[in-house]
Amino acid sequence: MEMKCIRFAYIAFVLALSFLFSSCEKVIDLKLKNSDAGIVIEGAVTDQPGPYRIKISRKVNFDQPNVFPSVSGASVIISDNIGSRDTLKEVRPGVYETQSIVGVAGNTYTLSVGDQGNTYTGQSVMPSPVIIDSISIDYFLFGGPDSAKFVKVTFKDPEGVKNYYRILEVFNGDTLNGIHLEDDNFRDGQRITQPVFEDGEDGNFQTFKSGDVVTILLLSIDENTYKYLRGVEAVTDGGQSSSPANPPSNLSRPALGCFSAHAVTSRTIIVK
Repeated sequence: MEMKCIRFAYIAFVLALSFLFSSCEKVIDLKLKNSDAGIVIEGAVTDQPGPYRIKISRKVNFDQPNVFPSVSGASVIISDNIGSRDTLKEVRPGVYETQSIVGVAGNTYTLSVGDQGNTYTGQSVMPSPVIIDSISIDYFLFGGPDSAKFVKVTFKDPEGVKNYYRILEVFNGDTLNGIHLEDDNFRDGQRITQPVFEDGEDGNFQTFKSGDVVTILLLSIDENTYKYLRGVEAVTDGGQSSSPANPPSNLSRPALGCFSAHAVTSRTIIVK
């Protein structure tokens, strides 16, 4: 699936996830630790129709120019635990697409990338999708019905299963760049209602007007992806450490980035 303008930290180590699947990248100036030579890998398999994309670029240190060479000519393979195996095709420099593999909840997906004599691997288990019960448009209480509006999403967390979520907002066809993460700590099996606030162009919260079309995507992600995105969120939100750590990756070192297998559900509303 295509996701535009993903706000992953693509300074020094990552262009995010479309997870990952982006035709519009937002570059963020970060201060990250220098790291050993290697590559940045971002991509995902979902339970939505493919093809799925893997993007590969060369790492640079934070004190070098923000130019991230694409990695062409790599060997990129995605396989699953039931015997499917797909050799990806490079469709443009550094971007590789699947040919046949299909994402199925419950399966384990393994990514293997061969580059310059090195092999990098990552693995992710696709959780089951969680249905969105409803989405609604609400307004800030201090302003009344004519004040700035925002979207709320409600879903029922499955009982007895550890769940991690990412919420994405699609506004008039454009996927916005916020990193909205949830888990079910202290809320296992409960109904969760979550407001989704996005930054507007003026620096304030994004709001809505009559006729706007808003879609919420609820991504069921695994724990490693959740930890990675938490790390990206901490860096992009301006952590105070003079030398913040790189987000934890589920890829073999010295690769950075994340390979995710996640399930997606969605609901759409037209603002009245």
